[in-house]
Amino acid sequence: MDDSQLIHVVITFAVVGILVPATLWYLAIRLGKPQLKMWGAVIGVTYTLLFAVNAAHEWLDWFPNVYETYLAGPNQRTRGTSAVSDASYRVNEAGSRHELVLTPVANYDEPAMGPVTIVFEVHSPSGRVVAKGQQTLAPAKNHWTPIRANKAATWTPLKTEFTSPEDGDHKLIVEIPRPVRKVRVEITERKN
Repeated sequence: MDDSQLIHVVITFAVVGILVPATLWYLAIRLGKPQLKMWGAVIGVTYTLLFAVNAAHEWLDWFPNVYETYLAGPNQRTRGTSAVSDASYRVNEAGSRHELVLTPVANYDEPAMGPVTIVFEVHSPSGRVVAKGQQTLAPAKNHWTPIRANKAATWTPLKTEFTSPEDGDHKLIVEIPRPVRKVRVEITERKN
């Protein structure tokens, strides 16, 4: 946040969070209308709470931005042993730290058999590679949950962290091998 934005935030807080409630409180005393006191207190408390939540989001990184999607793996018509899928996602702040989690998912009602190798790259808007890697993943142990949306088994997730020097639309490219039906993608953008 630069200086002009900070000045704007302070002035807005002073006017809406302090001056408007104080004016309503004064008018309530002057005109003998207690409802104005109530409205002044409601406006002051509500605006202060909204300001605190916004400040927590901006400075404390309590609510990080999370991008979630699925990338399709090779299907029955694909002749090769793997398929290359990509997805675009937005980076809101240059220099932010990103946590990337790629979880391969098997076909419905089939177990995750044998290890699979996932290859990934992340490109910045200028075309620079900001993250690249590959990892061989073993099948994950199935765990029972009372509510399960699908019965597909998964492999252990690939987890990595990287920082992006640019903001804007980034591109994630993943090579998905044959036994994998799709890959669940979660990218969390943290400010610190």
